[in-house]
Amino acid sequence: MNGEKRKLMVIGKSQNPRCFKGVKTLPVDYKANKSAWMTAAIFKDWLINWDKELNRNILLLIDNCPAHIIDCINLRHIKVIFLPANITSIIQPCDQCIIRTFKAYYRSAIRGKVLAVIDNGLHDASSKEAWNKVSVETIRNCFRHGGFKTDDKTDNEHEHSLPEKPVDLSDLDRLWRLG
Repeated sequence: MNGEKRKLMVIGKSQNPRCFKGVKTLPVDYKANKSAWMTAAIFKDWLINWDKELNRNILLLIDNCPAHIIDCINLRHIKVIFLPANITSIIQPCDQCIIRTFKAYYRSAIRGKVLAVIDNGLHDASSKEAWNKVSVETIRNCFRHGGFKTDDKTDNEHEHSLPEKPVDLSDLDRLWRLG
């Protein structure tokens, strides 16, 4: 219990998230599956790789989560001990405060970055850049999807007829007022 830390693993839903230029360049180990949860396959891969990196013997205490299946794994340096069922939240350090502390620091860092962007006026440039990337075709498609149609009798692309079925705008009005 020397407080040594492993590289953080993040599990997402997308194999190659569009928001990252490349998941291989992230400062975390990134894994993916449909639910964005730890799976037996991800855990097994993580455990085997960690065992290969170690040059000393360690004891790993884990809970009885269904993803923590270690059958048929020959580990040279890691001895795994499962915590008793239903006491994880009482004695497991991760559940006690490590995850909570990590999330607090992470949220604080995100808030700090957002405030720095706002303070430096960069949000205006980012907003403008993002808005410029929204194409006219995207806007047209969104209106079509919403039930608005271009009047086929005229060549004017900017003239739109009302949808055949009236659209209830009360929810949009309420959201607008909430700000």
